[in-house]
Amino acid sequence: MSEDNQVIKGTSLWLDAWKRLLKNKLAVFGLIVLAIMGFAVAFGPIILFWTTGVTAEYIPSGIDNGALVKSFPPSAEHLMGTDDKGRDLFARVLQGGRISLMVGIISTLVSLVVGVSYGATAGYLGGRIDNIMMRIVDIIYAIPYILIVIVLLSVFGGPNAPAFIKTLADTFGGGQGLSQIFLLFFALGLVSWLTMARVVRGQILSLKNQEFVLAARATG
Repeated sequence: MSEDNQVIKGTSLWLDAWKRLLKNKLAVFGLIVLAIMGFAVAFGPIILFWTTGVTAEYIPSGIDNGALVKSFPPSAEHLMGTDDKGRDLFARVLQGGRISLMVGIISTLVSLVVGVSYGATAGYLGGRIDNIMMRIVDIIYAIPYILIVIVLLSVFGGPNAPAFIKTLADTFGGGQGLSQIFLLFFALGLVSWLTMARVVRGQILSLKNQEFVLAARATG
């Protein structure tokens, strides 16, 4: 095959972004650190021998210089020490990070589903429906996010939680405490979809005006 007839392979957006990421050493280092932290938070509480519960032998009970000893300092057995109830602080940090990781992932997935569905519907239908839907987005944009989250947690918190939230919490054996956490996930997701909806709507409107779409309409 001659040089003029050689097939030129295109580069996808994902591959191009990955190549640019690998060229940035600082970004690669940050990605590695985030991966290690994510792995430790996700699987640390499972594979580590430390416990987040009370350890009887580490419950302080003595008096040191007239003051009650409240915790034990870091040691080889407990990297960050223990609190006043004998609980390993490192294990509790990993457990708390697990919840933070779940908040980020689940709320992002909720906002992705809602934002893509809403934005695609508005962009596809267009016209008056598009205007109404986007004005609703503008109104929600004007309300502080934290206020919406507080209202949602106040209205649907505790025994008033939706049935699917209670079912999800019972599935994981967490009861009402876990249902509050799951409700927080969905509340954050339901107020963070606005930007995603606008981006998706813009892409749909752009595709509607592409030449291949106009040609398909012209040919029936």
